[in-house]
Amino acid sequence: MLTNEQKESIIKVLNERLGVFQCPMCHKGPFTIIDGFFNMSLQGSLTSYTLGGTTVPMVAIACNNCGFVSLHAIGALGLLESMKEMPNKKNTSQLEENIDKNP
Repeated sequence: MLTNEQKESIIKVLNERLGVFQCPMCHKGPFTIIDGFFNMSLQGSLTSYTLGGTTVPMVAIACNNCGFVSLHAIGALGLLESMKEMPNKKNTSQLEENIDKNP
């Protein structure tokens, strides 16, 4: 689970880089931060799957209107090191944040 501090950092960076973000599918919003990290596993083959190895850590936001999910690599956002240093919050309720709202 993400802490409020992590969510605020994500919102701040996305607002700075995207400005007012409109869903590319339904052209509406707002968006909610999905409460956790995604780790996309890099694979060297299309015909087999290897457990472990290199991953791309990501955060996701979902459109509250149509459900479109947008993934963002936390390293490319400049948040990788700071996210590693922040403790994760366990057993918290999901906090909805509007990406269009300035923190």
